[in-house]
Amino acid sequence: VTAARGGEVMGLHAREVDPVARSWTIPSTRSKTRRQQVIPLSPAAVAVLSEAFRGDGETEPKPITAWEGFAFPKPRDASKSMRRGSFTQAMKWIVQARKIDRATPHDLRRTVATRIASERIGCAPHIVSAVLGHQQEGPAVTQTYNRYRYDKEKRHALEAWAALLDEIVNNKPRATNVTPLRGGA
Repeated sequence: VTAARGGEVMGLHAREVDPVARSWTIPSTRSKTRRQQVIPLSPAAVAVLSEAFRGDGETEPKPITAWEGFAFPKPRDASKSMRRGSFTQAMKWIVQARKIDRATPHDLRRTVATRIASERIGCAPHIVSAVLGHQQEGPAVTQTYNRYRYDKEKRHALEAWAALLDEIVNNKPRATNVTPLRGGA
């Protein structure tokens, strides 16, 4: 739902989440690009993470203001996060159970990038890159001067992606802004 890299997701800690801004800041020390990245959390991402942060024996999702520790702790040592390999293995099990030819965790990022760039959502390439946490496109001089993080645009893209994902997963009809007219046209 966040389009983040698998290793970054597996290491998500509550201290990286700003509950007021509804955003997750991946520190430069955990980022593949070695740059801090801010990921706006859509309501769908908050819902998924509320389930992940739910403690053993708890039956209700944990509100964002009560999150603590790792979202995906090691089963035998909650002071550490699961490794990326755990995510890869879980994906393999899902692919086998669903009888999907091939799919990897990286395919999820590719799908998000493709869908948010498509005509359904229509994000510009530089916004897709920002959502994925890639280096800015364009000449180096532009990258040097343009320090805008595109947080508002990333939030819009990830919320639109979450809505589209909800339509797909829950087989909902496509939302429309067309109002049917009564009578004949």
